[in-house]
Amino acid sequence: MTSPAISGWPISLPRSAHETASFLFAEEIADRSAYEGRSDLGNTQPETVNASKGRGLIQLTGRTNYAAYSKDSGVDYVAKPELVASDPFVAVDVACSVLE
Repeated sequence: MTSPAISGWPISLPRSAHETASFLFAEEIADRSAYEGRSDLGNTQPETVNASKGRGLIQLTGRTNYAAYSKDSGVDYVAKPELVASDPFVAVDVACSVLE
């Protein structure tokens, strides 16, 4: 039996390649202005803008999503969102968590 996470990879690899510019960047290149004030992402306060930027191989975007991933992982990525891009294990783990 194939797990949902494994079966999602063939579709997700091209998406990851696109979002990371062929795996060169684990942090979104665009500025964060598109996410400011987006209540659906939990970006309702000016200080949440840093956590709104997409990071990871399948990019984690928005304070709400960072908070959910933080709860699941036990690490406060809302306070240190840059770790999602700088730690290769976390960048891959975020992608896997999306595929589950």
